[in-house]
Order: sequence, then C-alpha cells, then structure tokens
Amino acid sequence: MIYGAVETFALESGVSAFLPELGQMAIGFFNIHINGRRHGVYDMEASLLASSYFRVTERLQEKGEHVLPSNMGKSSLDFVRSFRYLHYGINTIGADSEILNNGCDVDRVFDNNLMWAPDGDEAFDDGSHVFQIDEKDNMVRLIAFNNSLDEAEFVDSITELYIESRRYYGVLEDWSTAFRTLWENSAKR
Repeated sequence: MIYGAVETFALESGVSAFLPELGQMAIGFFNIHINGRRHGVYDMEASLLASSYFRVTERLQEKGEHVLPSNMGKSSLDFVRSFRYLHYGINTIGADSEILNNGCDVDRVFDNNLMWAPDGDEAFDDGSHVFQIDEKDNMVRLIAFNNSLDEAEFVDSITELYIESRRYYGVLEDWSTAFRTLWENSAKR
C-alpha cells in the first residue's frame, strides 16, 4: 500500500504475513519515498514492521517537536557530512573542519528525534537515512541520503524536500491508520 505521492513524499509498505504480536505485527517492507527516491529495503521479507509502525505513530505524537537548532545544518550537504563524521567517524572529501565539527550536534539530533530512519530494525539495512525537521511556517524539511563509503555515491544520494506540515502528517496518519486496521482485521481471522 502506498500513501502520498512517490514523486514527492510517500510511505509504502507490503506484507507477506501478519503476526498476532503487537511487538512484531507483520513481516514485510516499509519504505519512505522522497523526491522519487526509495529509502528502505524493498523485499517482502525485509523486516518485522512493528518498529516502523511505532516510529510513524511516535512522529505523529511529537508533531512540531522535531526542531533543528538554528545554528545547525545550513545546507543538507553540510548537515549530513557533519552527521556522518560525528556519528560514524566517516570523514568526507571536500568538507572543511568547521563544517565537520559545527554543522551538526549529534546529541541534539537524537534528543529532538530528528533521525527517522534507520528505525532500529532491518527495514533500512540498505544504508538509508531519513531526517525530519519541523520548520516554522507549518513546513517539514526532509533530508535523506544513503550512507555509502563511496563519496560520489553518497553525495549523489542526498535529497531534500520541504513539504507542508498538514500534508506530511496527513500521509503519516493515513498510512498508520490503514496499517493498524489491516493488522487488527488479520488477527480476527
């Protein structure tokens, strides 16, 4: 099932089997589409989907709280280069030391729950990273990349989207409601 528009922003999932446990829910895949790019493993056996479901509902509950301090991440490239350097120890070509050390405060990224993916399960074992930042004026900024060690591949994978908050959170609400309903109905069989 796909909710949203794949060419801008959408959530997609597929289920090979529903499971009765809330902590597992289903086996399948969960993908985030941003600017026509798929983020996540596209395989019907990729992951248990409870983690992805609960990350979406958590984002809905924390609407407006995913805030980036004004001194961080002026550009998406500086933000992700700095994040990779500070979180993973991956130095990137062309980034000066000021960008690497000041472009991102990793503690604030996690304190403000900016990193949506990976979500702690195998759903994003393809190296995808997705950050959500609630901006003023009712906009959401999405930054995504594939964490490749190949510099050119990494830089080419960066994508950024500004989307109206109402539209963004509407997609999350629609997907989570539909997925939960399918799961609950499957348990009644």
